[in-house]
Amino acid sequence: MNIETLCDYTKVAYSDSKLIFKYSTVLKYSATITKEQVKSMMFSSDYTRAASKILSFMNINYSDYLDVVKILKNTKWKIKVDKNFYVTLYVEQAKYVNNLILIDGYILVPKTNL
Repeated sequence: MNIETLCDYTKVAYSDSKLIFKYSTVLKYSATITKEQVKSMMFSSDYTRAASKILSFMNINYSDYLDVVKILKNTKWKIKVDKNFYVTLYVEQAKYVNNLILIDGYILVPKTNL
């Protein structure tokens, strides 16, 4: 995954092995996902039943990636980063190229409350 800030000046502190965001921050990201990674996510203990149903067809063939890409595009996900700290990940683009899922979008990181 590649991540970059959209601002030339983003103030982030590092304390007690944690990143502390002084202000809400928007980050741009891009990622490449393989079939093996999708399967690994599908069978992880934290994976939800609904997502398992959506991805249960992954054993058929690579063309099934197209359905996964359609599901990912224009979605948003709340991701737990730490005990009481969540970010919001927006999937802006998702496409299937050379047996890989390529996604990109934005991550909204809220100001860290201390």
